[in-house]
Amino acid sequence: MKITHEQKKVTLELILKHAHEAFLQEDYEKVKLSNISKASHIAEGTLFNYFKDKPTLFIATFIKYRSENNQLYKVYAPKDFDSLVNEIIEILSYYMKIDHPKLERTFKRFLHLLREQKLSTKDNMGQALLIADQYIFDAILETLNKINLKHTDSNSLFNVIYKQVEGVFNDYLYGDIEFDGFLLTVKEHITLILRPYVDI
Repeated sequence: MKITHEQKKVTLELILKHAHEAFLQEDYEKVKLSNISKASHIAEGTLFNYFKDKPTLFIATFIKYRSENNQLYKVYAPKDFDSLVNEIIEILSYYMKIDHPKLERTFKRFLHLLREQKLSTKDNMGQALLIADQYIFDAILETLNKINLKHTDSNSLFNVIYKQVEGVFNDYLYGDIEFDGFLLTVKEHITLILRPYVDI
């Protein structure tokens, strides 16, 4: 019997729902895909038709449940320099802030494991994380493309901003600053970076 598109969609939602519950209840390492499959009323092998591995499932769950809203951020053309900086900070906050404290802790633990190379490369982590990050990349690039730049292009400027955000994010990841402190520090950095190149 052929499974319909609607049935696949229902199964996917069930997997994500039960994965979310599992990641909220247990540490990342203790979550078992067999338990998620059982709760979703499917065979464990069937789960792999939807997700390659646990890290990929976690990223999909994180994207879906990290905040109350699941809509794409609507990018506006900045009117002046301050609104440009604020727009970038709003994008970061929209996509990176995690409303649930337990999910935030699990996400940090997940990234620790990844950076300590305790998650093997066969888990396709680069691709999974790119899915999570692409929304941020696209929104920031779209914002930069809406303004006039001097002596550079939006892609080059984006790469500089990205490295600054990544550096400050490490401080947040390892508990040196809270999320609000992360946003404030990024705002200070990108204000200095953008000012020479922005013509609005």
